[in-house]
Amino acid sequence: MAQTFWGHDVDLSRSRDDHTADEFATFFTDKVASVRASTATTPLYDVPYNYRATPQLTEWTAVTVEEVEKLIGSAPTKTCQLDPVPTWFVKDMRSLLSPFVALLFNASLVSGCFPSEFKQVAICPLLKKSGLDAGGQCRICRFSLNY
Repeated sequence: MAQTFWGHDVDLSRSRDDHTADEFATFFTDKVASVRASTATTPLYDVPYNYRATPQLTEWTAVTVEEVEKLIGSAPTKTCQLDPVPTWFVKDMRSLLSPFVALLFNASLVSGCFPSEFKQVAICPLLKKSGLDAGGQCRICRFSLNY
């Protein structure tokens, strides 16, 4: 079964278990080591740091329930395996959920904390271009499935 992602046909019938997590970890560890070795002799660049020039978020306008409801309603109806409920259900229940989401968002801005449960992403490896050898990790790009 093939599916098109950004204009590239991807064979989804191929097992996703062809590479282990250890193989990916080894590949990327080796890749990072290779880049570090190739740039080891490059002189360091002194980046000037000016605290006053660094923008800070010191004030903002709190989001409203109406804004959240409008955003949920206009979001694409896509679902990720990390979603606790289907997107269509969230959209159908947005009038009930919007007050809580607005409260959570505004409280996160005030406290500077964001729940760690929401800091997850699902990565699906896909071939960079159709027709390439699927055997090597260097031919695979990461595709984030949460939005």
